[in-house]
Amino acid sequence: MRTIFTFLTSILFLTSIHAECAMSGLYVFPKGKTIRQNPVFVLDGYGFSEHTIEGLNKEYPVYLQCGEIKVPLEVKEMHKGQFELTQAVLVPTDSLIPGLYYKLTIDHLPPYDNFKSHATNAIWKVESGKDTIAPEMTARPKELNKILELYGCHPVSYVVFSCPAKDNSEMMVRATVKDKAGNETSYFIETNGLEIKIGHDMCHGAFKLAEGSKYDVKFDFMDASGNIRSWEGAGLRFSGPDKETSE
Repeated sequence: MRTIFTFLTSILFLTSIHAECAMSGLYVFPKGKTIRQNPVFVLDGYGFSEHTIEGLNKEYPVYLQCGEIKVPLEVKEMHKGQFELTQAVLVPTDSLIPGLYYKLTIDHLPPYDNFKSHATNAIWKVESGKDTIAPEMTARPKELNKILELYGCHPVSYVVFSCPAKDNSEMMVRATVKDKAGNETSYFIETNGLEIKIGHDMCHGAFKLAEGSKYDVKFDFMDASGNIRSWEGAGLRFSGPDKETSE
């Protein structure tokens, strides 16, 4: 009886984990309520929504809208993650008017797509002036710890680095990870201003790290106006997590 109970409990646990992984989703940066007149937007597509990102300004026109005003957004960069993520970096093709509210809009958006994790529903008020100052990096990042949590579907696997960069606006970090074969993957990832997490959760992520394998990483720090503090010199050597931990 105990064996049957344990089996059923395991099935229910795995089912709940799978249920937590949605089939699609769009996530947008920045997450605050205001932007400057020279903003940059980073749009991530998860699962089925990767197709939406790949089709921006082809199948799916993307722009900022304020009433009758439409400002097209140009796809400046496109990045393909290693686990169910694709990303576009977008910039306005015309000036934004201070004091107005603009909404990020995508035409012909598939019904399964919606903006997630954004309290303002992708609407921002424009503040006067342009930000032209790149983030300040006070030191080089260093490895803090590793996270490896094993589940029935996919593990949670991260290497955590410090984030010694500051800016007056929100920041993202363009991590460029090179494996031992010399293959490089670049992706903009969010930071809480204290840590940079390289890897993936059980549903998606920018980087897949083989257990114990060696990698090099470089970090470029970008603020909400697209100003970038680029990495200089050699990358940081690290290895993928190989022992189960708890965060």
